[in-house]
Amino acid sequence: MFSQHHRCVLLWAAFALAGQTVLVAQAPPTAPALGLARARQLAREASPEQRAARDALEASEGRMRQAGAFPNPTLALSHERTRRDGEGNSQVIAQFEQPLAFGGARAARRDAAASLRQKAQADLDRIGTDLDLAVTRAWAGALAGDRRLALADRMLVAFDRAVAMNAERLAAGDVSGLAHRRLTLEAARWTAARAGAALEAREARLALAALIAGDPDSIRALAGTPLDTLGPPSRPGPVEVLLTRAHDRRPDLRAARAQAEAAAATARAVGRDRVPLPTLALGYKSEESAGLDGQFAGFTLGLNLPLPIWDRSAGAVRAARADARGDAALAQALERRVVRQVLAAWDAWHATEAQRAALAARLGPDADAALVALDAAFTEGEISLIEWLDAQRAFHEAAAMRVALEAESAIRTAELEHAAGGPLTPSDREDLR
Repeated sequence: MFSQHHRCVLLWAAFALAGQTVLVAQAPPTAPALGLARARQLAREASPEQRAARDALEASEGRMRQAGAFPNPTLALSHERTRRDGEGNSQVIAQFEQPLAFGGARAARRDAAASLRQKAQADLDRIGTDLDLAVTRAWAGALAGDRRLALADRMLVAFDRAVAMNAERLAAGDVSGLAHRRLTLEAARWTAARAGAALEAREARLALAALIAGDPDSIRALAGTPLDTLGPPSRPGPVEVLLTRAHDRRPDLRAARAQAEAAAATARAVGRDRVPLPTLALGYKSEESAGLDGQFAGFTLGLNLPLPIWDRSAGAVRAARADARGDAALAQALERRVVRQVLAAWDAWHATEAQRAALAARLGPDADAALVALDAAFTEGEISLIEWLDAQRAFHEAAAMRVALEAESAIRTAELEHAAGGPLTPSDREDLR
């Protein structure tokens, strides 16, 4: 015959084995784990915004080429025939007219188109970095959701075992009905918490799948993809390095500067368009008259010059110059925001990493072993129900906070990279070890 203590230990082991069996039976088929770098790549390939930005870049290249084109010439052909008192006069004129594009307006328009092409490239890069940040947030949230769900599963299994063991003790008269009811209520609360964690994990995975799915029909399938673990954290280098990098490489700042350069070039082009551009005319003329013997032929040379009497483009020049000043001011304002964003992201990363490191040092690798020892002590009756409940709550809160801080650390790193204008290169960071 087994003693009461032996029966409790055997019951505990049976529930642990059953829980592991259920977890193995419900485990999804193995699939390649989705890492953060792969998720970013898939998102860029699937993004409609990326495709639209690439088309806009191609359109800007076409406009840049068109801005350098010369104006087309004109070929005019006329025939004039007049008669009087039975005598006639006939003229045939063929004329080639070419507008003379000088004065710098064409070159200024070409410069403006080239700057707009640079802006389109910067916009494409900006969409990519924005997408990388969005994917990192979704990926870290999905990974944290999975880990919180695993913690909830672990707590629920522990409480189910404790309820089953306590039922044996209640039948044997070793515990009170009040203590058993309290433990049952705690188990019910963790059941509800587990359902909430499962819903949050599902929503986080759907948010990630919506970013990386090639089409809407594949979102549901991608929501079940296993995720890879987080890599080791890295410490950014001096903030001065990040500020210099952001000043030189940040896509939205490059786009704002290119827009200001394009507006300035457009203002130059509008100003130089005020200078009248002549049209050179070269032609051939043939004339035949009844009053003259034979046929006369020769060449013609002409120069047409527009007269800026009614429209001197004063309003267009004023508007173009004002637009150029406004775009330059917007670029300067963005430079100020970039400095603030880099400093804020740098401070946020260090604050989050300090919290994560402090909690990791206190939680440590021995936390799981301590929790196993705690369960064994409760099984053997060495600690009370209140002590066991308090320890379980403390462990879950600390573990959940660690999961949140690790996800937050990954997000803060992505935000710092985004503020600095791209992924941190080895020269921009130093390892923690």
